[in-house]
Amino acid sequence: MDTVITIEPRAPNGKTATRKLRASGRVPAVIYGHKQKNQHVSVDPRVVERIVERSGYGRNTLFQLEGGDRPMMAMLREAQVDRFRKRVLHLDFIEIHESDEIRVHIPYTTVGKPAGVTAGGVLQSVVDVIELACKPNAIPRSLEINVEHLQIGQSVTFGELNAPPGTRVVANPRLPVIGVYAPRAAEEVATTAAAAVPVEGAAAAAAPAVAEEKKAPEKKEKK
Repeated sequence: MDTVITIEPRAPNGKTATRKLRASGRVPAVIYGHKQKNQHVSVDPRVVERIVERSGYGRNTLFQLEGGDRPMMAMLREAQVDRFRKRVLHLDFIEIHESDEIRVHIPYTTVGKPAGVTAGGVLQSVVDVIELACKPNAIPRSLEINVEHLQIGQSVTFGELNAPPGTRVVANPRLPVIGVYAPRAAEEVATTAAAAVPVEGAAAAAAPAVAEEKKAPEKKEKK
């Protein structure tokens, strides 16, 4: 699958230059370098959206960025979107190397009908995605969790997940992922899970973090 995005270098200018850039059909973006200086570029957001939609990997899509001083592999770190006008305003990428261990958030599906649901319980997710650590070439599209055996009051924990080859689960193994609860308890679990979801647009919600690499935050450019 073609995941190549052509980038064009740009100066980190102010609001006027940014508006002109968006009017031309491109949007500002920043590439957070792999132990190198961050790059200010522009990209065609429509190309990014098409690749993400077709890849099957969503925000975990690997991109090949070309047109800068060197080709590089990257993932989306953050996307700022105007929800009212339904258009991308700004993109942040993080450079990835094949040897990196990265952290990604993977969706999951359930297999089977829980015995507890047949008995009147409710199947309720505690988390919507599973955080995994892996190399870029080992990113799975999704995970399957068998819930057929669950009775009311039972759950599948992170420690019970079957992580795909080349990956490991990043979470307390005792914490629940999904469970079968009595109706009233299920409402409480749903409320707690909703409160734990990060605000949309926050970098932490979908950022593919490079393991063991920490950087001081760079000052945000004016948009």
